[in-house]
Amino acid sequence: MVNSRALDERRQVFVWIGRCVAALSQGRLVQLRWPGGEAIIKQTQR
Repeated sequence: MVNSRALDERRQVFVWIGRCVAALSQGRLVQLRWPGGEAIIKQTQR
């Protein structure tokens, strides 16, 4: 039996990781929200 909520949470994490990688590769100010609700802000240095 598949837990659809667990799959949905995993999908959210993958989407967040994808956004993070894309933003970091572009070298801009990154402000993303983790599914848990914490805001993560990172300034990339080039």
